[in-house]
Amino acid sequence: MGKIIVFLQSLSTVSELPIGGAIMAVLIPLLFAIALYVLRSIGIYTLAKRNGEKPWMAWIPGLWIYPVCMLVKNEGFFGRPVKKFAVLFTVIITVLEVLNILYYFLLYFPVVGYFFSGGYVYLYLGDGIPQIANQALIPYLDGTLYVTSDIVYPYANMNFIVILLNTIGWIGNVLSFVEAIITINLYFSLFRKFWPRHYVVASIVSFFGLFPIFVFVVRNNRPIDYASFVRSQYQGYYNVYTPDEQCPPQKEKSPFEEYPNKEEKKYKYEDPFEEFSDKK
Repeated sequence: MGKIIVFLQSLSTVSELPIGGAIMAVLIPLLFAIALYVLRSIGIYTLAKRNGEKPWMAWIPGLWIYPVCMLVKNEGFFGRPVKKFAVLFTVIITVLEVLNILYYFLLYFPVVGYFFSGGYVYLYLGDGIPQIANQALIPYLDGTLYVTSDIVYPYANMNFIVILLNTIGWIGNVLSFVEAIITINLYFSLFRKFWPRHYVVASIVSFFGLFPIFVFVVRNNRPIDYASFVRSQYQGYYNVYTPDEQCPPQKEKSPFEEYPNKEEKKYKYEDPFEEFSDKK
């Protein structure tokens, strides 16, 4: 097994990262990603099991978007119900995740093999090209890693791999833009239905990567019609949301209710305009 060398330009130092530290540097982000994955899956699975369809898809990368679509299937997406786009959205997200996995595998497979075969990998945290005495450093494909000149790439045609990586990256960028449009719309629709009081904040923060946490928080919430919720807030029911059937419409007050009816003769006229009416 090789070594990871960290070059800190701001400190003008080169420090060797112990093997245990290197493993932890990879393991901690991986554990965090797994934790977010589990939270997202539990949240979507619980909501879909109670209110939607295909809850088991919540545990499969890429396919998790389908039960989310079914939870808000009657919401609008550019004028049409979300359920009409559910399969298309699932295909787009799945293809994007597969491309991401393929991209990073092709990118880091050689350097991982080089590391485990005893090579030195330099992690550069500054600008420009690091200058280390007696070391001929070659920038790795992504420009943040450097290796010594004795690295052996397992690819027979390195030029083809570079073209392939660039192509995958370009397609991934396009699909990522489409994914952003899809997910922000679904986030707003989902939280407006299951957490209407804070749906704007939850949706915006979810777009920046915390969707697993928020969907886990609302997993046991019951669906709420947003229009009815807004109406209930307007009527003054701020503590507990009450569905329509529990809030019968109140009888409108008559503008002349201060005037008595026929049984009450406290005032001279029953009708405020009676004196101007035709009398038979």
